[in-house]
Amino acid sequence: MKPSVLTLATFLLSLQAVVDAATGHLDMKPQNMTRPSPSVPLAPSPLPPPGPASHGEEIVRQLRTLTRANISRLTLVKRIPLEGDVWEPEGIVRLAAPGNEAADDDEAEEERFWISAGEYTTPTEKYPEWRDGTDRSAGAGFAHFLVFDGSGQRVGDWVVSAEGDDEYHNGGIDYDGRYIWATLSQYRPNSTGTVVRVDPAEVTMEKLFRVDDHQGGIVHDTSTGTLTTLNWGGRKARRWNVASGRRVQHHDDDEQVQLRGSGVAAAPGAEVVNPSHWIDYQDCKALGGVGGRELMLCSGIATLAAGVEVGGLALVDAETLVPVWEVPFMERAGRVLVTKNPMDVALVGGRVRLYFAPEERAGAVYVYELRGE
Repeated sequence: MKPSVLTLATFLLSLQAVVDAATGHLDMKPQNMTRPSPSVPLAPSPLPPPGPASHGEEIVRQLRTLTRANISRLTLVKRIPLEGDVWEPEGIVRLAAPGNEAADDDEAEEERFWISAGEYTTPTEKYPEWRDGTDRSAGAGFAHFLVFDGSGQRVGDWVVSAEGDDEYHNGGIDYDGRYIWATLSQYRPNSTGTVVRVDPAEVTMEKLFRVDDHQGGIVHDTSTGTLTTLNWGGRKARRWNVASGRRVQHHDDDEQVQLRGSGVAAAPGAEVVNPSHWIDYQDCKALGGVGGRELMLCSGIATLAAGVEVGGLALVDAETLVPVWEVPFMERAGRVLVTKNPMDVALVGGRVRLYFAPEERAGAVYVYELRGE
């Protein structure tokens, strides 16, 4: 069912959504989801622990052995073609039921790839000069969560924005063992965004709070209860204490999390300017506390000059945004740097694996393994 086709069924579902909003119910059920085989689960059961945070210390240890001189130790071990149109992928999380972790491959594991994506039906247009704090028109489109099995077969396509919504850009995502955290934002800088969390087992999405800025990457550190969100290009981080948040009802009938127990909803506990100008962070993953720091792994790209584009990886202190390790990674999938947008990391068979999905429309997951230590 396409989002632009209005039928009696979609009208009734929309009416129910209005009723739910008026009563303070925020969970968005999969009202606009395509599942080729409904009996195929969208997530392992029970939900697995978060791969990156569960092995944060070892992931950090192995990654820090990588340098610009030996980056070739990151070896492409698998390319998984993804079935159907993936539009523009933005973030990825790998959900894998624990299997034989001593093996050199992950064939024994039940895998699901959740990919956040944007279907852009009307492109944004750059203004000659900045207007109302931004540099381009709003454009139009739809935010998706796409779900694939470990072989790339499409098992779900969930449209999570409505026709006409300004916030249709689905950014980077993170998984904490219970929820997939994401942001729905306008597709332009200095705009607005909404922080959401998805229960992949129940297939519900909860809108938590709005932010007066575009929000892209997001990580949730369960050890501290802290949420870190990144704006356009990862130039600024906002830190939110979701552990002490409580729900409040607003006059616009939109229930939100009031953070830190007091003050205005959607006011962060801290704002941090990114001190690094190496790459723009696209997708990040929480690694938990490592060596006394709250670390996240980020990937991204940057255009340094006309025709000069670089990609890279960084271990970043989530509290200060100071990178503790950075390395260029210039591998390409066709003409696209693999670090463009989606990235996840896992420890499989004792080795670090990185998962990228940079290509638009006809996409694939590129699996790189760190070898030769």
